[in-house]
Amino acid sequence: MFEYGQLRSFRFMSFHNFWLMREFEVHFQSGAKGLEIRVADPRRKRVRVGDVIVFNNRFHRRVIAIRRYSSFEEMLESEDSSRIVPGRSVEQILLGLRKIYGKKKEGFGVLVFELETVA
Repeated sequence: MFEYGQLRSFRFMSFHNFWLMREFEVHFQSGAKGLEIRVADPRRKRVRVGDVIVFNNRFHRRVIAIRRYSSFEEMLESEDSSRIVPGRSVEQILLGLRKIYGKKKEGFGVLVFELETVA
């Protein structure tokens, strides 16, 4: 695992728009979802600590840490699955991620965005 973004420098924060499947909105509303998983494609790699991600034009979350992994399996061995999809097992989360992204996109690597609610 490689963790970056711990040292904050003075810069302007950026806003990023992400789409979120409707079934996960309830976890954002309750505050239970504190980790967002994405493949490390060029668009997602532009996100930095301190930036704000806007999900479905409704949920604003500040990025407080970013961690990178080589695969979903490696990520799930290290991260708290209850903060990714509350109520689902590691196996269910892995199947869901593979269904969404497929093996090819997983080849980009995996990013975990640790989030906090923007007041």
